[in-house]
Amino acid sequence: MRTGHLFAGIDGLGLGLEGHGFEAAWFSEYEAAPSRLLAHHYPDVPNHGDITQIDWTQVEPVDALTGGFPCQDLSYAGRGAGLKEGTRSGLWFRFADAIRVLRPRIVIVENVRALTARGGDIVLADLAGLGFDAWWTTVRASDVGAAHRRERLFIVAVDADDGGRDGRGSGESATSWDGREGRFGRSAGAGSVAADGGGGGLVRGTQQDVGANQPGQQASRGDDALGHDPAATDADLKGPQRGEPATRRNVSAWSGSWGEFEPAVRRWESVLGRPAPVPATDGRLSPEFVEWHMGFPEGWTAMLSRNERLKALGNAVVPQVADLVGRWALELVEREVAA
Repeated sequence: MRTGHLFAGIDGLGLGLEGHGFEAAWFSEYEAAPSRLLAHHYPDVPNHGDITQIDWTQVEPVDALTGGFPCQDLSYAGRGAGLKEGTRSGLWFRFADAIRVLRPRIVIVENVRALTARGGDIVLADLAGLGFDAWWTTVRASDVGAAHRRERLFIVAVDADDGGRDGRGSGESATSWDGREGRFGRSAGAGSVAADGGGGGLVRGTQQDVGANQPGQQASRGDDALGHDPAATDADLKGPQRGEPATRRNVSAWSGSWGEFEPAVRRWESVLGRPAPVPATDGRLSPEFVEWHMGFPEGWTAMLSRNERLKALGNAVVPQVADLVGRWALELVEREVAA
């Protein structure tokens, strides 16, 4: 499935999706360090650069389009400017432009959970106006075994394929987000909500329908977001394992005490199949440890400087979470085709 990755960063989304047949056709990444990393790992895949400068009529159409647009104006850690033109997070509207022109079959949107209160209704309305049915859920890195929370919102939209989709949307919004997950469909009309699931509008998700854990429900082993198989083994959760032998470093495993974090660290070691590196060197946070912490293949960011690595990893998607979302997206497509 040919895939375009917007706001690609260091390709955490792409790494997690590739096991489900999502093949990178091109990237759009603006910053210099992640762009160098993409060129290093994917020398034959073009990077179209700044999303605001792309003529989408000249870009290869794709089956799937992914992206985590900037969260600075959405995060509760920021000023909360929200989703509007002229802000960093307003680059969502350029994402919508790409969807309108390229007409992918699947769209995967990633962002901080604060999007549910600061503009997620706009995203859903735009997708509906473009002819897409959308589902959303929040997933924590800990839901796939990681030793940290890192909760993120994912929206998966599927082209409903019934024509008449020239506009960007009605300009209306869904009026609420009911719970941790749900669905917003065109059949209820942008701006209407069906709390009981009637009319195909916004519905409360369930473990069966959407697959994420309900609010406050702590994931246990095998009780992962998006309906992970309770019988799954650690091997099922490993995600991307390919590294770069030419750039990999011999990273020493940490022999000290993890204290209260010991169970979480050992769980993630089991999932990744490699020990946790030393967390700090010379009193400074180790990028090798952060790379392990985020679930990337060993050495994935080694060609960048220390500061570049830490920044890029801090902005990244945990690939094992993306793996889960990719599986879910394909299940949604199959369900829509069957219906």
